[in-house]
Amino acid sequence: MKMYLNSYFIDKKSNKTILYLHGWNTSYQTMLTLSQKNLDLNELFIDLPGCGKSKEPISSLTISDYVEIILDNLEDKIDNITYIVGHSFGGKLAIKLANHFKNLKGLFLISPSIVKAKRTPVYYFKILKYKLFKKLHLDTSNMGSNDFKQASDVMKKTLVNVVNEDGIKEIKAIETKTLLVWAKDDKQTPLKMAKTIKRNMKDCKIIEIYGDHFGYLSKINQVNLLLKDFILEVENNADS
Repeated sequence: MKMYLNSYFIDKKSNKTILYLHGWNTSYQTMLTLSQKNLDLNELFIDLPGCGKSKEPISSLTISDYVEIILDNLEDKIDNITYIVGHSFGGKLAIKLANHFKNLKGLFLISPSIVKAKRTPVYYFKILKYKLFKKLHLDTSNMGSNDFKQASDVMKKTLVNVVNEDGIKEIKAIETKTLLVWAKDDKQTPLKMAKTIKRNMKDCKIIEIYGDHFGYLSKINQVNLLLKDFILEVENNADS
């Protein structure tokens, strides 16, 4: 699927690039505060479809569609992608993209939505109720999560597609060094998900911070330093 994505590229004339992937319904602006100005690496920030200044797709997307669109937009930079920084949905995409970058050295994932949440009977009741209301042409504007309620019809369908797919299969095959940064009070992607991911990855570490799902923005200095130290550690180990 062809689709242009708005992006911002910081060119430091390096052969290594950090790719930043934001979460659902935000934009690359939320990732700019993590920019590593003192490191000699290029930095690429993109707006995912329907976010920031990137247009919405004309039909709903799957995770595979996102991967195809991102790779198409990175065609001339694929070989230089060395690190991926992803928050929430951006972290899930990072996992799905990882094996496409042959020079990838590290994944820095902030509360990534990799693990599919366990569904309760209440959840399935709400789904049936929503479908019934839609069929009867009744008001459904107050149904669903905030992300769902704020989305257009095409992005609602996209959200349903992407939340119903996890990345457990992919993380089991990833050997790239991975650091998970997880907020202790995250309700959208609970901390227990981090432990599930760690059990299934070959080279993975968890660092907990205080805050909710967007806790990294309130602890930006701490998270910025964690990212810098992570990259320097990977680079130093590669040189030794």
